[in-house]
Amino acid sequence: MMITITKKVEAMIEDINTEDSYILHLFEKLTSNLFKLVLLLGIPLILYMLITFI
Repeated sequence: MMITITKKVEAMIEDINTEDSYILHLFEKLTSNLFKLVLLLGIPLILYMLITFI
């Protein structure tokens, strides 16, 4: 059990250290999509606040 976890961690470390890392590409897509989601959810809130307080 511990050996398989160690091998998986070593494989992740090797992947992160490569130039075209799959894990880093995955995190890049994840953060990009989360940023877009925050923008899309924030626009109605800003519009509501503008309409309400002005």
